[in-house]
Amino acid sequence: MNARGTWTVACQRRRPSDSSAYRLLCVFLTSSTLSTAALAQHPAHVSDPSLLGCWRSEKGVAYFSDGTSREGKGKCATEISEDRIVLECVGRPDRIVYSYYIPSPGVYIAEVIEHKAFPELVGRKRRAEYQIDGNTLTITTYPMTDIAGPHTIKLKSSASKVPGAKVCDPN
Repeated sequence: MNARGTWTVACQRRRPSDSSAYRLLCVFLTSSTLSTAALAQHPAHVSDPSLLGCWRSEKGVAYFSDGTSREGKGKCATEISEDRIVLECVGRPDRIVYSYYIPSPGVYIAEVIEHKAFPELVGRKRRAEYQIDGNTLTITTYPMTDIAGPHTIKLKSSASKVPGAKVCDPN
């Protein structure tokens, strides 16, 4: 099973009594928030100062292979620095830390470097396309999975910038 399938199965096993909205959010966040600890291995990366700062989630949509989609909302904050992405959500006991680099404008590669709830995901890499329009960040990923039945083929999230935030808080 690949990384994306691992996330889906792990989320369902960890929180079987939670609502489908929570499971959707779990799959969405784990698949769409990307990182890369291999910054030292990628010295020729692009810088994008507009990506830096605190972003508070607005919504996420998962698109499935059977043509359906689900929208999930969660109180999450993502703090992006020069080489790290830190994701924290209200109601989740862990935070996810990624390292990342930008190989080309509008794209970043991220690697999980800390995840207390799912330590087996440390080292997993993801590619994300991002777009910043004013104070809105939109991230799109295309997870791959080998899970039978309808599976996520596209994840799209949006977040608003929190200007001047001294602490990036999901509340």
